Amino acid sequence: MSKLLLLALLAGLAVLPACDYFRPKQSNPDMGEPVARVGSKFLYKKDLDALGFTPASPEDSVRMMSDYMDSWIRRQLMLAYALDNLPPEKLNIDREVNDYRESLIIFIYEREYLAQNLDTVVSTTQSREFYDENLDNFSLATDLVHLNWVKVPADAPRQDSLRRWIASTELREQARLSRYISQYAVDYNLTDSLWLTVAQTAKLSPFLAERYDLSKPQVIDFVESNFHWYFHLSEFKIKESTAPFEYVLPEVERMILNRRKLRLKKEFNDNIYKDAAKSNTFETF
Repeated sequence: MSKLLLLALLAGLAVLPACDYFRPKQSNPDMGEPVARVGSKFLYKKDLDALGFTPASPEDSVRMMSDYMDSWIRRQLMLAYALDNLPPEKLNIDREVNDYRESLIIFIYEREYLAQNLDTVVSTTQSREFYDENLDNFSLATDLVHLNWVKVPADAPRQDSLRRWIASTELREQARLSRYISQYAVDYNLTDSLWLTVAQTAKLSPFLAERYDLSKPQVIDFVESNFHWYFHLSEFKIKESTAPFEYVLPEVERMILNRRKLRLKKEFNDNIYKDAAKSNTFETF
């Protein structure tokens, strides 16, 4: 922070309302050397040291501390103005602060309890059962296409066979495709669970979405920038139809875990209530 900025800020204090907040007081010797002051509030070097700055150079250290000091001064000035200009009834925030404190304590404890007790393992069987029971919750927001692809140099050998292999479900043909890919492919996907939006297919190659009808099963191949692409489109899902299980699996797992969290929190809260009732910890009048 420049000396001119500090002088300007200190000079500005002289024209602020004369409330207690701005009446200068002596700094606390036990805190060591102060580095900034706004009214009766001091910022100490110890406060800066406690922030644990890890700069890459001394210049970065100076900049980081200067930025923090400037932010601290602005915050204290804003707080002082708020205290001086809000009506008294608006400053009666003890209840709100206490409610927030209690909520925060409960939140922290529940988070720790869940971290120690929540079962986070979701099996494929559990996910499938949840998916089948809640199909109405998994409507597609866009069209989807299921496809595999192989990208090879344009002069790669045996490409007639490659076109046949990529669409085949026979184990022998798939084994040949796997060996071919290991030798020649520069990009490929053979994942049965991969579904893409039409926009995502365009990122693979603009030609795919621009030139071909992606709504029917087929093998598509074309040369682009000295590479030959082979796409096998095996299935298509239209917007607002039920999303494929593989496509929404991460969402299904999140939903299962969220339900487990809610159930575990309720059980925990109910058990505390029941135990307290048995021991006469509370009563109503």
